Amino acid sequence: MAPKRSADATPDAPKVGVSAPKNRGNAGKGRKKGVPNKVTASMRQAWLDAFDQLGGVPALVRWGQSNPDDFYKAVTKLIPQDVTSGNEPLSVVFANEVARRTAS
Repeated sequence: MAPKRSADATPDAPKVGVSAPKNRGNAGKGRKKGVPNKVTASMRQAWLDAFDQLGGVPALVRWGQSNPDDFYKAVTKLIPQDVTSGNEPLSVVFANEVARRTAS
């Protein structure tokens, strides 16, 4: 009969109560929170550059005056979906702001 081998005799046997070492070789090497990746940052800059070359805010205002339906459709796409506005519905707050800005 072959002698019994204990769990300590085999090198691959896990030891009771001892956890395996964790691989922490890449911990903390990612981007900091809130920093956009390079593609996002370069695309955002490209849009800003194109906006400036097309006339900036004055050109946007001219386009908005001649295309108010398209302008307000575009503006509504820029409003975050989860905005809270206190006690008033957001549509009322937005309409009041548009009225205030167009009155001046």
